[in-house]
Amino acid sequence: MGAGLGALGAGVIRTSLETYTPAWVVAGVICLAAAGVVLRIGRGSVQAPPVVGTAAPR
Repeated sequence: MGAGLGALGAGVIRTSLETYTPAWVVAGVICLAAAGVVLRIGRGSVQAPPVVGTAAPR
């Protein structure tokens, strides 16, 4: 859906403004926003699995 809407939007912009520059700028802004959202995703704490054959910590 997103790729289709992006292509349609770029086509509409190209038809009405006779240049792709605004479409590239919008795509760049969307990519920067997506990168910002990804950077805000927390990694959480990851615990190593216990080693087989040893006693579990208490």
